[in-house]
Order: sequence, then structure tokens, then C-alpha cells
Amino acid sequence: MSHISVMHRARSSYRQRGVALVIALIMLILITLLGVAATQTALLGGKTVRNERERQIAFAGAQAGIRDAINDIQSGTRKNLFGEQGPEDGSPSPHVPGCSNFSDASGPGLCEPSGPDTPPVWLTVSYDLNDQKAVRYGWYTGDGFASKEPPVEPPANATKQAPNLATGGQLPALHPRYVIEILRDLEQGRDKGGGNGSNPSFIYRITSVGYGIDPEVQVVLQTVYRKIRES
Repeated sequence: MSHISVMHRARSSYRQRGVALVIALIMLILITLLGVAATQTALLGGKTVRNERERQIAFAGAQAGIRDAINDIQSGTRKNLFGEQGPEDGSPSPHVPGCSNFSDASGPGLCEPSGPDTPPVWLTVSYDLNDQKAVRYGWYTGDGFASKEPPVEPPANATKQAPNLATGGQLPALHPRYVIEILRDLEQGRDKGGGNGSNPSFIYRITSVGYGIDPEVQVVLQTVYRKIRES
């Protein structure tokens, strides 16, 4: 075998080894990239699951707030403030522009609707209890709710203080809050004023805010309720 042939084979072997090394490095890079992508997908999936859990907790809280507000209207300690034609005792409506607050005899969360070309009151009012405009779940019904929120001193006319059912686990950060707007009931046959402004009939728009485990996660729900006459 000639010297030239041996040298040729040696160079060919070196080239093959070099190609194999390059291929191995490329495969290693691809495997690394696939691993990173899988990790990111898993992290994103976990975050999506957590976000959905937060939303579901907040949604359930907002639904509970709606039910509590309906009970406030129908059978709570201040039920006489809500009637088909305003307060059942004939007193002036406690609903005021910008919503009533703790200092009002009627208690907080009773609102007149905003005027035309202005943002709706439910969107502009603060649901922070420090601003004393919203109602905390249970203040006027006595119903309990499970959240991580510590007890909050209720308004003077909230004669029923609801217990906090639990304080740990996967619970919302805060109790639901709500406000109640009084609206003219213009459904045909129900408006006692006949649309002329005298002796009008009313319905009530409830806006409820529920919270997730993180208080920044919030769900807002609304419904319109017509008080059922007690027999």
C-alpha cells in the first residue's frame, strides 16, 4: 500500500469523524431547543390553569354577591327601602347620585343611575370599603361567606353581621361587594305613572364584584331585579 493511499484514508477518516461531531452537536442543540419549548409549554399551561381557577373563584363570588343583593332587596334588614314604587313606607328614595355611603341612614350602595352621556355609576363607583360606597356580602342578610378577608366593621344600620365561614385554602381574597341602582320600570302595564313621570314604578339593577385568590383578579356581574310582592 502506498504512502499516498494511507494518507488519503486517514484524511477521509478525520473528515467522517468531523461530520459525525457536527451532526451530534446539531442533534444536541435540537434536543435542547425541544426541551426548552416543552418547559415553556408546561409553564404556560400551568399559568393558564391558575388564571382559569382564579377567574372561576371570582365568578362564583360575583354570583354570590348577586344573590346576596337580591336577598337584601327582598328580605334583608332594609327591605322596606325597596318597593315597586320606591320605599314601602312612602319615604323619599334613598338612592342618590354617586351612591349612598356609610353616613347615610339607609347605608351604602344605593345609587341613582348616571345621566346621559356620562359613564354609568356602577363603573365609576369605588368598591373599596374604605370609600364607604359599596355593600359587603352579608351586611344586610346575615349570610356567611368564605374568604381570606378579616372581619370588617359594618355600617351602623347593618344589624346582621355575617360570619366568615373560612379563612384558609383556595379562597377568594375578599368578600363580594355590590351596589344597587334604582331604574324606572317602563315595561308596558307595570309603570303606574303611564310614562308621564307621576307615580312611577321601579326595578333595581345590581352590580356585583367577585374576587380571586389574588384581589387584582375581579369579575363583574349584573342583573336587573323586580321585587316580588310579599303575600
